[in-house]
Amino acid sequence: MSRYSNRDTAGRGKTHKIVFTVVLIVAILLGSGAGVYAFDYAYKQYEKIKKEVVIEAGTPITLDLFFYEMLPESSFVSDISSIDTTVPAVYSIKVKGWKYTTDVTLTIQDTTAPTGKAVSQIIYANELPPVEQCVTSVMDLSSVQVSYKDANPDVSVGGQYDVPVAITDLYGNSTIIQVPFLVIDDHTPPTIYGAHDMEYWVGDTIQYRDGLAAQ
Repeated sequence: MSRYSNRDTAGRGKTHKIVFTVVLIVAILLGSGAGVYAFDYAYKQYEKIKKEVVIEAGTPITLDLFFYEMLPESSFVSDISSIDTTVPAVYSIKVKGWKYTTDVTLTIQDTTAPTGKAVSQIIYANELPPVEQCVTSVMDLSSVQVSYKDANPDVSVGGQYDVPVAITDLYGNSTIIQVPFLVIDDHTPPTIYGAHDMEYWVGDTIQYRDGLAAQ
């Protein structure tokens, strides 16, 4: 006769079911944990790729600009060789990093003002020179316009002044250069010396300034 009763057999079967259920739950949880970890890791890698990149005009386009942190197997999918970085524009570029190919918006902007050097001016009162001769060595990636900051600088009175000249590029960036002006206020007519009568034959070349001097 068996030592175990039917009650004992039923108890062991119930225990086995409980253990199997617990093991199954643990296995599911472990599997779910691995899946969550894998998803989290992949998402973090994806987030290392920038979705928008802004560069200043003239800046070379390099791969590292498109990543917060470089990923394995990173490369440009789009051909960037035809992009002129000196001209502001917006481009859609495909970039690959790890297992992902991502669309990135590249914006090229020009926020750099032109540069130039002042050319000192010596003028008579009210004789304002062409503004272009007031500056030199003008540099910018785009075309520029040179103008007096004040439309009509007052140079009617003699003295030394700094006249502001504006250099503005195609995108509205402007630099103000102070140009030194020496204004000569001369209202005294010159004194002529050596005036005398002259006689010439018809057809002779007349030397009107012969023997004359002015001061």
